[in-house]
Amino acid sequence: MRLFLAVWPDAATASVLESLPRPSCPGVRWTDSAHWHITLRFLGDASDADECLSAMDGLVMPPAPLVLLGPRTFLLNPTVLVLPATGLDALAAAVRALPVGVSPGAWDPADPRPFRGHLTLARGRRPGDLAGAAPAGRALEAGFIPAQVALVSSEREPQGGPNRYELVGAWPLPRP
Repeated sequence: MRLFLAVWPDAATASVLESLPRPSCPGVRWTDSAHWHITLRFLGDASDADECLSAMDGLVMPPAPLVLLGPRTFLLNPTVLVLPATGLDALAAAVRALPVGVSPGAWDPADPRPFRGHLTLARGRRPGDLAGAAPAGRALEAGFIPAQVALVSSEREPQGGPNRYELVGAWPLPRP
């Protein structure tokens, strides 16, 4: 199983995301509300989540931030269409500082890459698949205050279907 820490949009934001056109196109798989999240930290492969659960229980959470999605979709890479997510830098820094590394090499505390918040809308099998079905630059803006940070396990589905997510643990965020 693979583990990650994330926040999920609220129901009102999910409704706004549902309003995006989702044309059927070969090679394109649209994400749905069960998969709409913003990963704060990817932890990697693990046989169990005890190390992360213990570390999270000792973390003092910063106040729940206002998360802004948008203003436009963009291609994170040639096969992934996303909405940018801002407002999560302090929360991401807090969970990224936790002294847990579930699998060797999965997390390096000295990792120089900055947090880049985004919510995945669609995936293409090959570069160019998204060009006709999901052009980058579509306007969409929404905002929400996440209720919690979730520890989630992700299992790959056979035949390339969407990953199956299971909630392993959750920690409420203090309201501002």
